[in-house]
Amino acid sequence: MNQRAILLIVLFVALIGGLGALLSQSGDVTSDSPPELSIAAGSGAEDAGSGGDLPTIAAGGGARDVAPLPIMIGEQGRAVAELAASGAAKEPQGSFTGRVVGPHGEPVDGAHVTLSRDFGNANMFSPRRGKEPVLTDAEGRFRVGRLTARSMRVVVTAGGYAQLSESIERPKGADESDIGVFTLDLGVVLRGFVQDFHGRPVGDAEVLLQPERAGLEIFILGSASNLQLRTRTGSDGSFVLDSVAVGPWTIRVDHDLHPSARMSGASERPGVEPNLVQVRLGEGGSAAGRVIGLRPEQECVVVARRQRQGDLLGLNFQRTAQVGADGEFEIHGLDVDADYQFVVQEEADQLGFGQDLSEGVAGRAGQMGLIIEVRGSRGLEFRVVSAATGAPIEAFQAKAGGWWMKELRDPDGKVVTNHPDGRAQFLDVENQLGSDSGVNLLIVADGYEDHTREGLRLRDGEVLDLGEIALLAAPVLRVRVLEDADGEPVKGARVTLKRTAQNGLGKGFSIGGDFEVASVARAFDVTGGNANRSARTDAGGWVSLTTIPGVECSLSVKHGKFADLKRAPQVYGGGELEVRLLSGGTVRVIVLAADGTQAGKTQVTHRALRDGMSERRGGVMTKSTGSQGRVAFQHLAAGTHGFRLADQGASGAMMTIVIGLEDAGPRPGEAWELVEVEEGSEHEVVLHAPQEGVLLGRVTEGGSPLVGATLRLEAWSGDGKGAEEARARSRSFGMFVGTAGVRTKGDGSFRMEAKTVGEYELIITHHSREMDDYVRVSVRAGETEVSVDLPATAIEGVVVDDGGRPVAGASVVVRRPGEKSFGGGVAMVFQSSGSEQVSFGPGVAGGKGKTDAEGRFRLKGLAAECALELYVSKGSFQPRTLEIEPLGPDEVRTGLRVVLEEGGSVEAVMLMADGNDAEFGSLVLTKIVDGEVEGEVRHAGAHQGAAKLDGLAPGKWRAVATVFDLSNLGGGGGDPQNSEQVQTVEVVLGEVTQLLFQF
Repeated sequence: MNQRAILLIVLFVALIGGLGALLSQSGDVTSDSPPELSIAAGSGAEDAGSGGDLPTIAAGGGARDVAPLPIMIGEQGRAVAELAASGAAKEPQGSFTGRVVGPHGEPVDGAHVTLSRDFGNANMFSPRRGKEPVLTDAEGRFRVGRLTARSMRVVVTAGGYAQLSESIERPKGADESDIGVFTLDLGVVLRGFVQDFHGRPVGDAEVLLQPERAGLEIFILGSASNLQLRTRTGSDGSFVLDSVAVGPWTIRVDHDLHPSARMSGASERPGVEPNLVQVRLGEGGSAAGRVIGLRPEQECVVVARRQRQGDLLGLNFQRTAQVGADGEFEIHGLDVDADYQFVVQEEADQLGFGQDLSEGVAGRAGQMGLIIEVRGSRGLEFRVVSAATGAPIEAFQAKAGGWWMKELRDPDGKVVTNHPDGRAQFLDVENQLGSDSGVNLLIVADGYEDHTREGLRLRDGEVLDLGEIALLAAPVLRVRVLEDADGEPVKGARVTLKRTAQNGLGKGFSIGGDFEVASVARAFDVTGGNANRSARTDAGGWVSLTTIPGVECSLSVKHGKFADLKRAPQVYGGGELEVRLLSGGTVRVIVLAADGTQAGKTQVTHRALRDGMSERRGGVMTKSTGSQGRVAFQHLAAGTHGFRLADQGASGAMMTIVIGLEDAGPRPGEAWELVEVEEGSEHEVVLHAPQEGVLLGRVTEGGSPLVGATLRLEAWSGDGKGAEEARARSRSFGMFVGTAGVRTKGDGSFRMEAKTVGEYELIITHHSREMDDYVRVSVRAGETEVSVDLPATAIEGVVVDDGGRPVAGASVVVRRPGEKSFGGGVAMVFQSSGSEQVSFGPGVAGGKGKTDAEGRFRLKGLAAECALELYVSKGSFQPRTLEIEPLGPDEVRTGLRVVLEEGGSVEAVMLMADGNDAEFGSLVLTKIVDGEVEGEVRHAGAHQGAAKLDGLAPGKWRAVATVFDLSNLGGGGGDPQNSEQVQTVEVVLGEVTQLLFQF
């Protein structure tokens, strides 16, 4: 995965409005790849086929070698990435034991138990690497010698049981501690065969159980992939997966010589699945050729990237092959009907990065004489000298590149800080924004102004000599840090001089709850303008910082034994400055349980406040109380501080990403206990833990148990039209982050962990039901038992064209008015084990089905007694929306007939001023009705200068094209520039109208 591809994905999400933009074409999208087959195994569903025919999966090229996508968001993501890269963590000594039992308390012998570091919500950014599993004995017991962190995740896998994933806290104190009993649910054993295109068995294919709702196959830092259930087929093509949870499942099959394939199904009861899962792989082809122009020391691969792939970076996006010492390569498993771009790429590092070393060469399966020429090194060389004396400056750091600038490193990967005679050379300077965009250079040296060069044009095979770069001397500020109490110097204090105004892509993200992350620009280490200066004090309390002439900066000092100090922003020059650190105040927090006794371990959130807002982004601190419910916050700066219990209510959080907030501050409804802290003061704050209760019960459908339904809790949104509209928006555009809840068992029963007493929405999802169900529940102290009987509603109908002919494969979506659909629940799942998963994806606004060969559809499990819409779309047909009168409980409405009319298409080409394709942007079309731009709105994302919309009604449309110019995000510290152009287009029935936008 090269950095440019990662940049396109992340910025496409950030700039075009999140995953909603990725999926903005909704049901109008037609994929070039064949549809996936979904069967309800063991349920007798019509989709399963008849007459003993093998269900066939015909999938597009191979995606077996897709590298993980390392998106690191903010400091949290950066810390996780560093941990992943180092692979090291201090491991406290101690022996820990536990026990694994079945649903009736019976010991489970031979279960595999894996423990790994648990990052909570940050699991979505973590590599999830665990140690080798340990096995349970005949009594179900296991022992681990050491646990690597306080918060751990335990994953238990045993044949015949559903895989379990549970977070635990490492016990403290004792040499040997019991970490508890882990109870497994009975699972499903899937058996099946894998065959090739001709029906012959495929041996040694990998069969992987994918996370539920997995759509885009993007696993950040390889998240959880090593904990997923997987096996390999035998020589007869057979396989067994014996730890699958009851309910829906999706398996993926990979083989070196065939395109990958998926199959989905559902198991309604534990035990051996009665239906064999039979997967037929598509016909695979090969391509071969030669790479020329490689340097002897270069290690690289050839990547075949499928063009016009329907699912972004998804199944069968690319295949890779090693390049031999003679430059020869051969790639297998290509889709014989697909077009590819063959690119030479450097070997990906452990975080999945790999730089493209050549331009793409078009080709297809069957071509054996491909020639790919590696670009010559594009580099920079220069000599850094003092502008005043001409003497060489040997101590400096340099960065070069496009949007993502890299430090100059030696062959061992270490950052070079000393350059004899002031000379430096960059080779293989990468520009993620395209070979025709200029690159940037940043040089930072103590005692000198930062030097920035922008828009440097590099040619393949050329090392551009910049000659001597003369740095201007900058005033140096010497800061001495002393203890205020006795005037003694403070060693090791971190002193930072930081520009007040930070440029970059957005001010930051704010995500619901206490989860905050820094801006994308910061996450990707975009250094703009002048670099911030930071250093630690020496034994005498001194530190020297180069100032940023004429720029207003804030100066901050941090040390663990003193209160943080932050001076008001000002322009700093040279000279000396003395600052004194205060000890600060102390706030001791006591948490009482609902009955007035001291609570046990509880999370307490602290925030420094100023004018009702947090002192700085990232100013949130959460600490755990001890077993006595007490925790101390020491060395707090004078001012207002807020304390409250950390949010522990719902299963997860629907979140909306907001770009452009410097500081989100406390959010509406957050109740903070405010304390005015003074130097040397001590305060005691008593927080009362809310009452908690356990929600349990049973879910049925038409009186029968609903097995394998997923349940989660969200805070009740209230009554009234406004609340319902907000709820609809959240379902359409929100993204769920958190534990996805619990599953119902074989009798439909469920039991949730303790939740704060209050009003909630119980959200019920089941593979057989087209829509999620929302039920208001009141969680009371103790146990609250609820019984939910879902309506067995359904609609049936047929989709035809205006000539009465059936339309097969049309998308049929049911939704509530005001909701939007994103075309099939595409989601990114970052951690999945057994019945628990952490997901990050668009809220599911409504169900989605497909018409069969005769244009028929049947959608089951719709909301009753409320207005609904039926949205139907297919390729070049104009989408159609029909109102559905409220369904009665258990009503099955038949005879619906939907007529689709042909439409026209608009294809837009977007070019930048230099004639190159716009890297990415968006196209929005609005129908003009009676001269007013007020009709239907259609929109699509644009990539590599192209966007297309089908199924448009004939007539005039207003077309707005927007492109995002990111070329100034490098050393100059500029903001991304958005350019917009407007045209009016006449759409003609059955024709493709071309538009050209030149920016």
